[in-house]
Amino acid sequence: MTHGRSKYLVLVAAALAAGSAWSQSAVGSGTITGTVITSDGKPVSKATVSIAFRQTNAGDPLVPFSALATTAADGTFKVANVPNGKYAVCPNAPRTALLPPCMWGSEPVVTVTNGGTVAEAPITMSTGADLYVRVDDPNGRRAATEVVVPGAGMMIAVTSSHGAAVPVPRTAVDNNGADYHLFVPMATKLTLIISSATYSLTNSVGAAISKQGGYTLPFTIPVGTQQFKQEIAIH
Repeated sequence: MTHGRSKYLVLVAAALAAGSAWSQSAVGSGTITGTVITSDGKPVSKATVSIAFRQTNAGDPLVPFSALATTAADGTFKVANVPNGKYAVCPNAPRTALLPPCMWGSEPVVTVTNGGTVAEAPITMSTGADLYVRVDDPNGRRAATEVVVPGAGMMIAVTSSHGAAVPVPRTAVDNNGADYHLFVPMATKLTLIISSATYSLTNSVGAAISKQGGYTLPFTIPVGTQQFKQEIAIH
């Protein structure tokens, strides 16, 4: 599962950076179709769906293939010219609270055989809660250090019981610190991880964070909660 999620993240990041659909690395005659919906059955439009090669069928030649599709207004997508094989189908809806299922849940997988058309079952994207980590730095230590000391920095990530660590991205910087935001699942056991070998940190209750061991906070966000906030300070 961790390996699959890592490949999914790399694929989506590369495609979004390029600003266009990822070109296929091989050509076949199969087709994958599907629909992306929310938990209450509404279509998800303009989601990016990655089709990532996993393995061949028995007896098929090894023909790696990957592609991206964008969902239409009714949430549907279609990818043609797919070689025979097994593929992960992973939707992502940037700038929304909808959670990528391949990152936080089960990875939908389809198998193309004999150049046929495979209709993937509707893929549900659940709504997440906003994990907000505020890093206070009123004395500007981080701003002054990161530009002059190689390797200076800190790591903020979230893990679930069955997944890899997902970085919490920095979304804003101001004179007194920085904001980090990531939408995460509700009613799920998660762990917030914060570490830095560079800075002296304290957590939300003022306790010092070890530079060697870092800070780990198990948490579960109740259903219906829109935001879970933690505050870290640099001294």
